[in-house]
Amino acid sequence: MSIAVSVVITTLGRRESLLRCVRAVAGGSAAPAEIVIVDQSRDHDLVDACVSAAAAVTVVAVRLPPDGLSAARNAALAIVRQPIVAETDDDCEPDHDWLAAATSALEDEPRLVGVCGPVLPLPDPTGTLVPVSSRTSQISETFEQALEPWRVGSGGNLVVRTEALRAVRGYDERLGAGSAGGAGEDVDVLHRLLRRGPIRYDAQVVVRHEQKPRGARRATRARYGRGVGAAIGIWLRRGELSATLVLARWLLLRLRLLVHDADELRVLAGTAGGLLYGLRARH
Repeated sequence: MSIAVSVVITTLGRRESLLRCVRAVAGGSAAPAEIVIVDQSRDHDLVDACVSAAAAVTVVAVRLPPDGLSAARNAALAIVRQPIVAETDDDCEPDHDWLAAATSALEDEPRLVGVCGPVLPLPDPTGTLVPVSSRTSQISETFEQALEPWRVGSGGNLVVRTEALRAVRGYDERLGAGSAGGAGEDVDVLHRLLRRGPIRYDAQVVVRHEQKPRGARRATRARYGRGVGAAIGIWLRRGELSATLVLARWLLLRLRLLVHDADELRVLAGTAGGLLYGLRARH
């Protein structure tokens, strides 16, 4: 069964991971109308490999220089042809019913602008890796406010109405992997989407994410903090009064977590640097 969804996957050269992701999307219980691959790598055979992996699903390819994750997602948003955009990362593997569950949630609640869900770790064949960027809650919840957008979801598992994402002008290219902001593009876009309508975290909308070496996790903690700090700095510079409350809630959360995880110091240090960047960032 094919449904009116454009799945967007951006990549910077993780060939085998990307092909696994494409096969999972194309082989789901509800296949998308198209898969849009934004390729920022130098692998000139990658798109052909994706076409083969997608089987009967249409693949639309965009080749870009490595300008960052937000620029890649915006390039895809400019050309998608379906009323719903589903985004995941090239090192993720969506579950068999990912799209079916997400589109069902959107159909059941027409006022929703988007749906997120769990990001669970893929199995580790080596026994040496650790989960990163996980969202393990099995409690579904509909969010109405933007005071804690990091609780809503992440860019590796976001299904959103195309009209709503275009209305908020897509992703802020000062944020995200490959930018000076480092990360935070998903927190920012969720913050802006929530001003257009509610977003649901649905426990049935599952994506699985590759585990990483412990050192890579430490690096992501600093970038994550920097991204959130940068996003909040941008909101403050825009004059959003609620951004001070968002910052306070973020800092309280990290301090609570610091009791159990010393790596939260990296998040806090990254937040400070990101906040300064966001306050100074050009429009």
